[in-house]
Amino acid sequence: MKFLFSIAICMATIFFSTVASFAQKDTLSAPCGVGKLGIGGSVGWSYLFPKGDHNQEVMKSNNVTFADVRLLYKSGSDDVYESKWHNPVVEFGLLYGNFSNINIQGPTTPYRGKVGHEIAVYAGLRYSFWRVGKWSMGTDLQNGIAYFSERFDENTNRDNWLIGSPLSVFISAGLYLQYQFSEDWLLSLGADFKHVSNGTLARPNLGINTGGPFLMLAYMPEYKRNKCNQRSAVSFQEDNSFHSKRGFYLEVSAGIAGSTLTEQFQTFQKNHYTVYGSFLTQAALMYRSSALFASGVEIDYRYANYAPRLRYYDELAGYDYNKYSKNVFGVGAQIEVFYHNISLQGGVGIYLYRKLGHTTKSNGKSYQTVGLRYNFPFSGNRLFIGYNVKAHNFSKADAMQIHIGYRFF
Repeated sequence: MKFLFSIAICMATIFFSTVASFAQKDTLSAPCGVGKLGIGGSVGWSYLFPKGDHNQEVMKSNNVTFADVRLLYKSGSDDVYESKWHNPVVEFGLLYGNFSNINIQGPTTPYRGKVGHEIAVYAGLRYSFWRVGKWSMGTDLQNGIAYFSERFDENTNRDNWLIGSPLSVFISAGLYLQYQFSEDWLLSLGADFKHVSNGTLARPNLGINTGGPFLMLAYMPEYKRNKCNQRSAVSFQEDNSFHSKRGFYLEVSAGIAGSTLTEQFQTFQKNHYTVYGSFLTQAALMYRSSALFASGVEIDYRYANYAPRLRYYDELAGYDYNKYSKNVFGVGAQIEVFYHNISLQGGVGIYLYRKLGHTTKSNGKSYQTVGLRYNFPFSGNRLFIGYNVKAHNFSKADAMQIHIGYRFF
């Protein structure tokens, strides 16, 4: 179960990230110009934040360095998405992270723990929200898969609670100031935050959070602009697909959530743990205010089939709780940001009913989700598939979720 769910998550992430790099080729794209293809590279230094009491105790150094190379594509289209996003740059890159200088060693451990080296593949969107002359400022968002050469091992690397699996989800968000110093060359200085987590598909999973400055050099030959045809001027309301809809709609989805139990790790601290797959479903009343944004309220349900195991681990730890239930209900707010067939979904909510022993008390009553969706063009972008990470307290991953859904309007 764990292997299959991990492979499904990895394939979904790679699929969404790869499709994102070509997402501009959908029904609303208009050939107003020939896009330009370029290449870029960056170097950066980051600080590894020691999340949790364990890391604060065992982590003796925090310096990390990064380098990457990326392909860059800027569409020549002037369709509704390109114009409203100010013709963003789509990225597809390969990242290297050097964590070999991280020193991890607990007071009773006779050897130094390792984090090793990171290799990540990602797709991203580079969006400039301010331009004056040759200067611009913007954001850089990336999502992909990361591999780490060293992770937790009960015999040889027991103090590394950062990463418990070879493959994890990679997310990066940054701000940059860019200067075009020649016709084809650009230089950027910025800062970013990178997060790596397996979404509790393996333990331990405190996750890796780094932040720091970077310097990027890019080569992007100018593209030739042609006169736009009439299709590029199509209004948001004229297209018959979900691209064109504005107003209220109902969204229904169902899927599976995969997670391991932190209580099992705290009890045994072994290399392998059971991944519990639990059914989930959601209904949301949404309002699409523009081509780019939709927001609304949602009702969530999850069948927590692992509740009896939580009771077992609570009893081992000496906790005494009266009620455990497999039924979990929540209500929250959701926002979705669209770029062609790809959308970024996020939400915050509170539990209406959740009886899961000590984990209910330790995780609190609120939860958050963030993830990606792919909206199928053949359905008018009504049918979608997606994945997200569910977390508590904006920092503690609870589950990795895969879902499929449909929009009714």
